[in-house]
Amino acid sequence: MRGGAVDLREDPDGRIFFLEINPSGQFLFLDVIAGTRTGERYCDLLLS
Repeated sequence: MRGGAVDLREDPDGRIFFLEINPSGQFLFLDVIAGTRTGERYCDLLLS
C-alpha cells in the first residue's frame, strides 16, 4: 500500500497552499485532541 500525509495551509483569503508530503505521516494525535477513532478506522481499512 502506498500513501502519505499531505500538509496544507489556508491563507486568510481562503487559498490553499501545499507545504509538503510525508511518506508516513502522523495522525494518531487526532484521536486524543478531537476524540476521533482514526487509528481504529485505519486498522479496519488495512484488514478489509
